[in-house]
Amino acid sequence: MKLSIIVPDGTVCQDNKCYTNLTWEGTPENVRVLQWDSENPVDITTKSVSEIVIDGEISINETSETNTYFGWIEFNDGTPNENINILPSWVTNAEVVWEAANTPPQPHQPTPEDYKNYNKARATNLLQETDWTATIDIADPAYSNPYLVNQNEFLTYRSELRIIALNPPSVTIDNWPVKPNEVWSS
Repeated sequence: MKLSIIVPDGTVCQDNKCYTNLTWEGTPENVRVLQWDSENPVDITTKSVSEIVIDGEISINETSETNTYFGWIEFNDGTPNENINILPSWVTNAEVVWEAANTPPQPHQPTPEDYKNYNKARATNLLQETDWTATIDIADPAYSNPYLVNQNEFLTYRSELRIIALNPPSVTIDNWPVKPNEVWSS
């Protein structure tokens, strides 16, 4: 896992996916940046030399120690960078907010009120689309040529829609009234 935490701007990157302006608690005030790469450790060997005087004789003692580090912490107060081989406990807080930012929001589950509003709006819209079929003269051969032959089918359709618009159900409607096809006289 690769992890970068840039404290001043609230950036947390995990495996090259970054989110910024995040907030979390627990990071020491003097930490500016943490870098971590568990897949590419670095071995650092430190040598120390000490002089020991025994019976007037100077003896030089050399020791070396190799440590494996997976990252480092940069400080903002002049403290030298610190190589690390385990993640500090405060990193968990930053990882938690990164995980929250990386989790897609759950889709909104419609409430009964949402269903009622949708059903009313759809029924009202469908009624408006067929308002023209309710005029008296559209089906009267004395006033229209051609005239709408199946006006009664439209009136029945509109009556079914009006029931829904006036008292919309709070569930999904699976079988909406079916709009009839226009049949015109010739």
